[in-house]
Amino acid sequence: MVNKWLAAGLAVLLMASGGGMSLAANPDHSTEGHNHAEHEGHGHAHAHGWPHKKEKKSEHFELMMQVMEKKEALFEQTLIAAEKGNIRGIQAVKGYHDELKKLSAANKELGQKLMAEREALLQAKKKEDKKAVQAHMKEMKKLVENMHGNLKATSDLLDKAAEALR
Repeated sequence: MVNKWLAAGLAVLLMASGGGMSLAANPDHSTEGHNHAEHEGHGHAHAHGWPHKKEKKSEHFELMMQVMEKKEALFEQTLIAAEKGNIRGIQAVKGYHDELKKLSAANKELGQKLMAEREALLQAKKKEDKKAVQAHMKEMKKLVENMHGNLKATSDLLDKAAEALR
């Protein structure tokens, strides 16, 4: 019985450790600053724009959704493992927990930096400082790429953890 509670607690921790899920409430947030800032004040609808950016946004969103689904599946598998008494599998999953927490913290930090860059971009646009606008857009692109890399790493780690339960 204690093992079931331990496994359930671990499963909850895995769900809460969210690698990159700090932006899950607003999944488009990662690249929204680009589109929003470029359209602001021009009367353009957000549905129009640059297809390549939309593709990247949807690819990033799709990866976030995959990570969320994998976390949910791992949560369920951990509970099933607890019911079956698969302590070795549960301990193996526990080994991935710290790395998942690190990735989550890194993505949360990247998300905060991205929002700060977005704000700086908007200020540069107000001042009509084209060099600053370009610099902020370049930095935002780099941050989004780093977040995407972290999400891919989180997805791979979740796959490994799920495999450890089998």
